Amino acid sequence: MKGSQIGVELLFARQVTLYESQCIRQGKCPSSSFSPRTTAIQSLNKIIEKFQKEHHAIILLIDANQSLQECHNTNGVKQYSIEWLRIQHGMDDPFVKTLGQCPNSTTQLPNRDIDYILTFGIDIKNISTLAPNIPSHSDHLGFIFDVDVHSYFSSSFSNLYDPAPRSLTANNEKSVSSYIKYVSDQVKHHKLDYRLSSLLQKAIQSPGTFLNDDHFELNQIDQQLTIVMLNGEKSCSRKQTQRQPRSPKLCSIGRTYAYWKQKWSMSQKKIFHWKHLHQLKSHTDITDPDHHNTDSNFIHSKLCRTRAEWKVCKKQSSKMHKQFLEERAAFYATKIRSTHEKALRAIIRSEESCQAFASIRDILNKNKLPLSQVDIQSNDLKDDSYITLTNRSEVEHHIMLRNRETFPTGTFYSLFSKLISKILH
Repeated sequence: MKGSQIGVELLFARQVTLYESQCIRQGKCPSSSFSPRTTAIQSLNKIIEKFQKEHHAIILLIDANQSLQECHNTNGVKQYSIEWLRIQHGMDDPFVKTLGQCPNSTTQLPNRDIDYILTFGIDIKNISTLAPNIPSHSDHLGFIFDVDVHSYFSSSFSNLYDPAPRSLTANNEKSVSSYIKYVSDQVKHHKLDYRLSSLLQKAIQSPGTFLNDDHFELNQIDQQLTIVMLNGEKSCSRKQTQRQPRSPKLCSIGRTYAYWKQKWSMSQKKIFHWKHLHQLKSHTDITDPDHHNTDSNFIHSKLCRTRAEWKVCKKQSSKMHKQFLEERAAFYATKIRSTHEKALRAIIRSEESCQAFASIRDILNKNKLPLSQVDIQSNDLKDDSYITLTNRSEVEHHIMLRNRETFPTGTFYSLFSKLISKILH
């Protein structure tokens, strides 16, 4: 639709409104000659030029809302039209190349060939429009075409987008329960359910009164709920214990062996869980080509070689770990301005303490929790009852009073108060 027939709800008019709002916020005067279509073609021009320099194969599918007749004027091809973009980059129209002509229309209306497929560096064997617009009820017709796969893989291509794996999984029932409780509490606290139900009732009972302010509030609720869910995932997910690290070589070979073991199992089932493999690949020397290689013989050879290296490192693990601690001791000695022997003893004691806590946690099946309450004797001398303190400041105060009787040294007070504060936090 053009001229006065352009409605306020069309994408073209919305982009003009967004451009004018942005100019007002920046204190600029909006240009009356601004055209969203021209701006979009200019952006596509830069992107296609970049991909062509990198020898990429390109398939551009676009609703240009512009027919071939509208791309020409008395001087020839209009600048920044879809036909100008095709000629500028030497791209092919598969309809013209395979059938010798463009379709009469790509929409339900006659003489409206406004949807395009343009290619570069790739062959289209067959192409056609589809008469039905099912399952998506649209006024545009569907396209179907056959791509020459050989020409596609002989060109360069961009890496597929692989988002970072989520922190929270359904395997840990305790974390999932904590996550559900956290989200439910936050929804009640911010009254999101009440606000959503109010908007729903308003939309059902009186749709005409559902205005822009209601749309804005609905988007605000959606954004707030997203923040709540992300924070819940971050706080309830399983966190890796921060401890004195092992030898990097031991960690690397261990993760590498686990990686190839998992990948070999996946190759036997013909199903690769790439997110899980990407997690295992971190902190290893596995290259990207090896990571993306799915050949069974290659994976099996890597597994055998890594298993042999793992067995050798396992026999020398004690020696390698001791060497690693000595290297860290040299680093800490210069950092804390101490001797190498003292730094090494401190690191070994810290390592033994971490191992002891880990053993206790595994035996009791409990996590180490901070000090949350203290039982003290009541002030009534006739009664031997005890009072339970749960307030952090009161707990710290009574612990300090108790230890003043045992340790009257002033220097110990400051050191012990800092230690107590850390424990209570």
